[in-house]
Amino acid sequence: MALRNKEKTECKKKNGKGTESEREIRNSTDKRRHIRTDRDSRHRPEQRNTENRYPEKNKKQEGQRAEKKFDCSRCGYYHSERRCPAYGKKCKKCEKMNHFARKCRARDAIKAVQESDSSGNESCDMYLINISNINVERNWYEYVYFTELNRNLKFKLDTGAQCNVISANDCYRFGISKFDKTNCKLTSYSNEKIETLGKIKLSVKINEQIQKIEFQVCKGNYIPILGLPTLIKFKLIQRTNNEKIDSVQTKNLELLEKYKDVFKGIGEIKNYEYDIQLKEGWQRKIERNRHIPFKLKDKLKEELSKLEKIGIISKTEGPTDFVSSLVMTTKPGGAMRICLDPQYLNTQIKREQMMIPNIDEIIAKLKGSNYFSTLDANKGFWMIKLTNNSKNLTTFNTPFGRYYFNRLPFGLASSPEVFHRVFSEIFKDIDGVELYIDDILIHTKTEEEHDRILEQVLKKAQEYNIKFNRKKCNFKKKEVKYLGHVLTTEGIKVDQNRIKAIVEMKEPKTQKELLRFLGMINYVARFIPNVSEVTASLRQLIKKDVPFLWSKEQDKAYKTLKKLLIEPPVLSYFDMNKQIVLSVDASKAGLGKELVVADHLSRSHLLETEENSDLKVETHVAMIMESYRISDEKLEELVLETAKDEELMADTKDKHRQELLNKQEIQKKYYNRGCRNLPELREGEIVKIQDENCKKPHESGIVIGKGSGPRSYQVRNESGNILTRNRKMLIKGGRYYDRSKEEDQGNSEDSERHMIQERDIQTNVIPRENYNGSSGQVISNNDASGSRASRSGRLIKRPSYLKDFV
Repeated sequence: MALRNKEKTECKKKNGKGTESEREIRNSTDKRRHIRTDRDSRHRPEQRNTENRYPEKNKKQEGQRAEKKFDCSRCGYYHSERRCPAYGKKCKKCEKMNHFARKCRARDAIKAVQESDSSGNESCDMYLINISNINVERNWYEYVYFTELNRNLKFKLDTGAQCNVISANDCYRFGISKFDKTNCKLTSYSNEKIETLGKIKLSVKINEQIQKIEFQVCKGNYIPILGLPTLIKFKLIQRTNNEKIDSVQTKNLELLEKYKDVFKGIGEIKNYEYDIQLKEGWQRKIERNRHIPFKLKDKLKEELSKLEKIGIISKTEGPTDFVSSLVMTTKPGGAMRICLDPQYLNTQIKREQMMIPNIDEIIAKLKGSNYFSTLDANKGFWMIKLTNNSKNLTTFNTPFGRYYFNRLPFGLASSPEVFHRVFSEIFKDIDGVELYIDDILIHTKTEEEHDRILEQVLKKAQEYNIKFNRKKCNFKKKEVKYLGHVLTTEGIKVDQNRIKAIVEMKEPKTQKELLRFLGMINYVARFIPNVSEVTASLRQLIKKDVPFLWSKEQDKAYKTLKKLLIEPPVLSYFDMNKQIVLSVDASKAGLGKELVVADHLSRSHLLETEENSDLKVETHVAMIMESYRISDEKLEELVLETAKDEELMADTKDKHRQELLNKQEIQKKYYNRGCRNLPELREGEIVKIQDENCKKPHESGIVIGKGSGPRSYQVRNESGNILTRNRKMLIKGGRYYDRSKEEDQGNSEDSERHMIQERDIQTNVIPRENYNGSSGQVISNNDASGSRASRSGRLIKRPSYLKDFV
């Protein structure tokens, strides 16, 4: 048997072939080896060269494989092994080696399907995990700053995605491990499921805007993606309608071309000059010279030459009554502005006291407006000429000589009032135009009306030689910035630049820094609900003689204010036809109020009170009356209503239950167990009138009727006077003697003594002097203690009810 097996083995070696079953096994083994080699080669671009290690074995396998061809997963053609044309070539799609683009495994996107119980499911498209393999321009990436985490992360901008994606690895790196539940499931175009761990909301800052957006958290190392809704929200992309924009732009361009001279140079208002008038008894004043930094001297000299050339200032050499200092300010664009600093001159000028409207008065007129335009006067004050007598009053000193202004200078106390008055006279006949010094706002409901009013304003400007700054003007917008507020068709929004400045502020270290922070908060206070209560702990540190100690309470209020500004509300415009609610509340921090119009917060205010003061109902009424006085331009009728909150009332009882019990114990201490209900008195009944302080003797009287109160009576005393007394001050019994009917006025004292003696005999009562039974002496009853003697001579002290009750 062993010899036979040996012969078979030798035969196999000679022929190089085995039996049929052995050949099948060999073929299947080669096929599995080929599949394994192909799978491994996908992950290893550079394959090993094993020909030198096993030359004989490789020659045999090469002869067998040369006959076998297969569909290659790298190039897409049929060829034998190790003959792939894609080897060493770069993919044009993902730029990786050893495969063609037609067989590239990097997908463009995956899609997320929102599953819910309703039939209307929504889908959203996003990029796949291996998005980094695709060659994309750099401008389609954006660095996103997470304000709460103080971290930056690079995101891919995907207009085809309907939601935002962030990987779990990035969240773990930021210290976030807990996520909210989500119904969103992500699947690729090849129906491969992408596992999601949940969703999370984070505050981000993009394009100077800070808002909270939602991210789907995917398991693995995904490229972060910003979807289409977020891109539109932060204005990273904008959908355009060519026909509509072209028509609007064409109208604006035609109008601007027609009045192009209005946007060139510095104007000079025709037929008007301003004469500076001084108060009586003024004295000449020469201000001290101010040294200019070396770095600014060249810029100052250049600016002075420029202004002298265009006629804004002129050089002077003669003596003048006033010489003021100069102030240089840098504008946002980097240009320099020269302003006058006439500190003494401002105190001697007769001002016109022109009433300039505030932002609330302007906003109250914008209800229903859909189109806005803003115009900014170019060097507004310099458009008004000064009289010859007024020019010398504006003389100022510089290192290059003395100059005076030919036009109305910046810094003069009366400049804003004068300019506002002149502008109001020019544009007063045009409806839909609001003025605030040199800022003009045009607001209308329809586009046609807006074009008509805009042309009227430009025509007036051309007529009076008024010039506007084209770079600062906005025409026919749905949203414009005006006086630090963003005006839209829906309402008022807060300026994102102001929010950015507040959010990026560092924690205050001194009282001065805290005042600066509270000042910035006060400007946007209308957008923060309950701002007075939130800032109560911070305002404690700005009081006098209070040390600056930053505790957890102040830190919490500081962070709360920043969070509330991340998503500020949109405030509606004031509507006189809607109900206005004035909400007033009192607490230990002070008296707070809010003026609410149509469920939108409009104004919040806090009136501070003394610390740990007991606030009563009167404080609420006082706050209401103060609000009525402050908001008299809005409130016509005051209707008092009490807000009833069962939860609030229950909480109040539980919180102060022990305090109420203590008050009741004090009441029980002074409770008079011998008191009884006094019967009512009839008309004509004789009574004794008790003195309120028990210092005077009882006086007799007769009841003549009921008083105004439920327990009061009108009584005529012995002198004939009609008195109103409470029932507890009237004692039944006694003898009434009408002293007014006495004929002999000279014997009035004897008659009175006779009446009292006769009354005491009948009632068996000791006279109004207290009788001491032990000594038999008469004691006066006019002592300050209010005590009186009984028949037996015992002193009776009147109880003082609730004297300790507060």
